[in-house]
Amino acid sequence: MVASISKIGSPSQGVSYFEKDGYYAKDDPLHREASAWYGRGAESMGLSGPVEPEAFERVLEGHVPGGRRLGRRERDGTIRHRPGVDVTLSAPKSVSLAALVGGDRRVVEAHDKAVKRTLDWIEKRAVETRLRDAGTRVLRRVGNQNMVAATFLHDTSRNLDPQLHTHAVIANAVQGGDGKWRTMADGGIFRGKMAIGAIYRAELARGLERLGYGIEKRHADGRFEIAGVSREVIEAFSTRRAEIEAAMNDRGLDAPGDNARLADRAALMTRAGKRDVDRSALRKDRVIGIQGSR
Repeated sequence: MVASISKIGSPSQGVSYFEKDGYYAKDDPLHREASAWYGRGAESMGLSGPVEPEAFERVLEGHVPGGRRLGRRERDGTIRHRPGVDVTLSAPKSVSLAALVGGDRRVVEAHDKAVKRTLDWIEKRAVETRLRDAGTRVLRRVGNQNMVAATFLHDTSRNLDPQLHTHAVIANAVQGGDGKWRTMADGGIFRGKMAIGAIYRAELARGLERLGYGIEKRHADGRFEIAGVSREVIEAFSTRRAEIEAAMNDRGLDAPGDNARLADRAALMTRAGKRDVDRSALRKDRVIGIQGSR
């Protein structure tokens, strides 16, 4: 799966999830380097560099400049606020292998650039808020809002397969051209899922070709792999996908590529818990695994 989008349940759960994912120790410098703030709204808030848990949680809670907190005030005085959405952009398996097993850091950089260009499109075309028309008093969606996003670069699936992907957590707080902060209407992001995936794929393929990699399209929607990487090698490092396919086959459903919504449900049903691992041992196992699959 290239692009997936999901709502975040709560601020505390969101912080805990992204802090634990990635399998870096919290005192490892790579843990800090793997996260970053992004978007014009983040700049307006003065947020830059690595994502600190405290600031991340406050953003997900709806705190904005000026001491305000976005959300709906309940009768008991509490504020109800949806944290935001997680847009996950995942590289094809052969790309993950080139970056994480082959050790080509340039591939990771190409992925990062593709993610940023995709986020630029999301901020410009998909992030919206709702405003009431002064004349008709009807709520309408308004785009071109400043976005606040926190990105987290990860390199491992839950099954510990090499999987280069970035979580872009887009907060439910946008800033309009008038400088005011409002909640986000996330419908544009969900409606734009196919375009988001297509933009990421196109930008990544372009970046890889500039590095000298051949691109081999294997699906009608533009999904690709690096030319020369065999299906056997890809399947050897795709145990997570195998679980999803098995779950769908057991229920008589289509292949994951044919029904993305059902594949998402199967992924949730078969998802394992996160585990702490020895990263040096994991890298060694990956190299041995790719040699054995040749």
